[in-house]
Amino acid sequence: MVTIDHLCDYLDEGHLHYLCDGVRGHFVIPFSGTQVNARIVENGEALLVYVPALFFLDEVTCHQATVLRMIAVLNHGLKIGTFGVDPDDEEIIVSHFVPIEDGTLSAQQFKRVVGGVCHAAQVYSGLLRWLAYRGDGGLAPKELIERAQRRWQRRRLRLKTAHCDPRMAEPPAGLRAMFEELQEEAERIEQSPPLATDEPQPNPAETDAPSDQKGDDHE
Repeated sequence: MVTIDHLCDYLDEGHLHYLCDGVRGHFVIPFSGTQVNARIVENGEALLVYVPALFFLDEVTCHQATVLRMIAVLNHGLKIGTFGVDPDDEEIIVSHFVPIEDGTLSAQQFKRVVGGVCHAAQVYSGLLRWLAYRGDGGLAPKELIERAQRRWQRRRLRLKTAHCDPRMAEPPAGLRAMFEELQEEAERIEQSPPLATDEPQPNPAETDAPSDQKGDDHE
């Protein structure tokens, strides 16, 4: 089983900021604009980690099929994190359900799941939003994902460069180190070959547009 105290200890060890609802066992963990939610469910026998409200599918009129196709492709490749649509309000979310039963959840397991879900949201939510409003432009899902990966790597490089600039506000050292470790762990996971398939595993990358041209930012 997992308890609130376990998760608090893991987060405190990583010097992470978080909010905790001790009654419901609900945690909110902010990462660079992304709020990861972790909720203890089934009386401590499972953990649900998710990022809600990436956008709402009912806002899209022309390209719903394109978005759903990309979600299917992403779910095929991702080991941690599954994109889905809430049938009640058509909210797009990414989540991962961790069954614990009568076992335990280690700090490393918790970090891996949180990092994977956070990474999936940051990497692919922009791509899904772009597809929702602009379509795929005739590009195959694999090419769109590869462009997204390259864009995410460029963004990470810009963030690291900014952190080296003394004019930029420096985040807390512990938070920055933990976040970078989560990102690297998630990338390592995504680079591993998927089970029962010879297709290459996509690397995570965030994109707001399918183009990999420098300066081609579409929010």
